[in-house]
Amino acid sequence: VKAAIDSEGLVAETNNFAYSWVILALMASQETDLANQVAIQLTKNAESTGGYKYTKGDSQSAEAADVTAFAVMAIKSTEEFGSAEDKTAKQAANEKSLTWLQDNLLEGTHYDSYGANDLAGTSYGAMALIASDVDASASVEWLVAQIDATDFGIPSAYSEGASDVFASVQALLPLSSLTFID
Repeated sequence: VKAAIDSEGLVAETNNFAYSWVILALMASQETDLANQVAIQLTKNAESTGGYKYTKGDSQSAEAADVTAFAVMAIKSTEEFGSAEDKTAKQAANEKSLTWLQDNLLEGTHYDSYGANDLAGTSYGAMALIASDVDASASVEWLVAQIDATDFGIPSAYSEGASDVFASVQALLPLSSLTFID
């Protein structure tokens, strides 16, 4: 991972979702200075709304709840590291992204993506809110309501009503009041 990061914290040829994974990997490896540099770069990848696209400025896509929420969690994991200026920049970016997440909840409970319920985005969004000490109970309750009583899984927008392993697993952490940074 470290070989793909330049001296400014830029990660070569990747997207914002991967930036978040890189930050979490660096934090797990106790590479806090480098994680902070990458987090500062990730703050610069937010769109003007505070939301994140998979790739900054991509005219073919919109901001996505899962990418935005994952960026919030990754940046938050580094909040104690860096200079005062770094900490201020990270806090400001996360506040703007949290506002985006809260403003884009449908019915105050969930997100959509390309016209379908976004189970992953809702799971990630709930985790970002939980990690930021913001009430996520409405989103968690919405996720609970999606659980299939027959097999206890959660269907995805693309599983034709059947429970989806990926959607179900993604919901486990917020249903347990946990996040990627716990």
